[in-house]
Amino acid sequence: MKRSLFLVVAALVCLSPTGIAYAAWSENITIEGYVTAGSFDIKWSDAQLDRAGEPQFEGDYVATVTLNDNDENKLVYTVINAYPGWESGIRCKVTNAGSIPAKLKVDLVDVPGVLDVEFLREAPATLDARTTTEEIVIKVSVPEEVDAEFVQAQQYQFMITITGTQFNIED
Repeated sequence: MKRSLFLVVAALVCLSPTGIAYAAWSENITIEGYVTAGSFDIKWSDAQLDRAGEPQFEGDYVATVTLNDNDENKLVYTVINAYPGWESGIRCKVTNAGSIPAKLKVDLVDVPGVLDVEFLREAPATLDARTTTEEIVIKVSVPEEVDAEFVQAQQYQFMITITGTQFNIED
């Protein structure tokens, strides 16, 4: 009996390196994933002056109004010779050229008390993706009630900012 037990153990020891006495299998399963991030690109486009409500003297505008839109993220609106009763406007578009829908928030920053800034057509609350564009119309004026001595030879500036955030972010 001892001899047969020895033979069995010896056979197992001899066969185990070949994998015949003890078999073990293994297999790998791999999942490959690819994620492409979207893009977020809110910008100004098609900016133009709207002087429809601006008063004229003998067929000419008294105030000189310029609009600089060299930067897609910033419009510079300059008025020289404004006076009580003067008004002018800006027509521009806000565009979402990215692939992610955007929520928009409009802020008027540092508007002097002598100026009225009014949105005749406001920016939408949301803007779909992929070159979706909405027109915004802004009127800037100096009310007739303003004391001319108070505004004479003064320079005023303000900013309008539109902040875009991705559609699923809570305020």
